[in-house]
Amino acid sequence: MNDVTASAMYKAFGLRISSELHIPELSAAYDDEADVWIRFVDLSNWKQRLHNRNLIVEHNVLVVHVAGVAVFAVEEGRRIGISPEANADVEIMRQCVTSTCMAAILLQRGMLALHGSAVMIEGSAYAIVGVSGAGKSTLAAALMQRGYSLLSDEIIAVSLSGGSPVVTPSYPAQYLWSDSLQRLGLMERVVSDTGKHPDKLRIAVDWQFQSQPIPLRGVMELEQSQTLHPIAEEVSGLGKLRMFMQHTFRPFLIPAFGMDQWHFSFVTELADHISAYQLRRPSQQFLAAEVADTVVDTVRKEVVNNG
Repeated sequence: MNDVTASAMYKAFGLRISSELHIPELSAAYDDEADVWIRFVDLSNWKQRLHNRNLIVEHNVLVVHVAGVAVFAVEEGRRIGISPEANADVEIMRQCVTSTCMAAILLQRGMLALHGSAVMIEGSAYAIVGVSGAGKSTLAAALMQRGYSLLSDEIIAVSLSGGSPVVTPSYPAQYLWSDSLQRLGLMERVVSDTGKHPDKLRIAVDWQFQSQPIPLRGVMELEQSQTLHPIAEEVSGLGKLRMFMQHTFRPFLIPAFGMDQWHFSFVTELADHISAYQLRRPSQQFLAAEVADTVVDTVRKEVVNNG
């Protein structure tokens, strides 16, 4: 496997990561000390114990088997072990590490991972969540074209600092469908495909990436609808809790780690501190620019009303 390195240093989610797997989408780090280690190891014993299961958790160790790719072991918020299968697609392996494995690391460190993109607007972080295909990354890219900075794509790492929610940035890359890239005029920024979806491409966004933690002020749930124009409606009460719980990244990790009570307490406190909106966009048209305008208008009205 030609993507094995002697060990390179990266940074993501506020962590210094020492990795034997080459992960070009992550930012380079120049520290001698690591918070997380990614190593190629023999996990054949774990694979035998998995039997027909995809994952098991024992003693704060999460073991996941992705057929045709690798067995991954995530331990104590500090270590990710990889045992590749023959002829595994390295791009998919990287994606597993930067998604499921990293979400497990964040949970083990007491951080909530939301599924979506986060953008800094008017000095605060706003999370854009939604089901797969809703257009979260496309909307984030359209907001970036208006001069706003990306904090995260796919995984949004949220922590409670003194009771106040904060988004810790991930890494300067986005994953967008080729059709969206063409419509947004971003094809020249393509770095590679994602392996799993040949039409979903990775672009580097170093040019407009916010690398410092930013207070989270709101969450917007993007969904397709039959409306003729983009509409943003505020959500309150139990609707907030539903939104945060439904759009937790890799939600199966919560019960696997026995963190259901922690999860409920976390999203309850989160709901007390931030706003939430349901953002509806027309399903039959590509209106990324108009949806981005709706987001910006909503944020600016919130800033004026709340100070």
